[in-house]
Amino acid sequence: MQQKRRWIARDAGTPHIARPDLTEPWGTWLGSKGWDWYATMTFGVWIHPDQAAQRYDEWARQLYAEVGQPMEHARALEWQKRGVVHFHALIWNVRRSTTRKAWEAKWEEIGEGWCAVYPYDRARGARFYLGKYVSKGGEVDLLKYGPELARPDDVRLDSRARDGRAR
Repeated sequence: MQQKRRWIARDAGTPHIARPDLTEPWGTWLGSKGWDWYATMTFGVWIHPDQAAQRYDEWARQLYAEVGQPMEHARALEWQKRGVVHFHALIWNVRRSTTRKAWEAKWEEIGEGWCAVYPYDRARGARFYLGKYVSKGGEVDLLKYGPELARPDDVRLDSRARDGRAR
């Protein structure tokens, strides 16, 4: 297990850029949302990526419960040089009255690590920062919390469509 952690740390320190041409399109696409927060979240000790994702999900569900409106998250997983999982996330539809410092403390409780939540600043390039993980062969998870936002032109929501009268 220690050897595996050393390999992970070594690979994280020198990432191989598999598709550098994807950074710009992903960053542009992520920039099309009106993100509210940019968050960086770490863990104090080594944790399996699946367990890390579960802890993030718990944090995000509690945030959704406080906010009470549908939210979207774009979350990238990164391995720190010390071999520990680290998340970067863009979060959309957070109320302005929601206290960032309280949610940093909540992450420290749930994730047992460190967290910094910043107001999203389009000029600082966080969307491209998340996009670079795709270019390195990584993943950006697009997560939704709360009910789906329906489009007004979706005929499936029409009462006639539910009765089978409209197609």
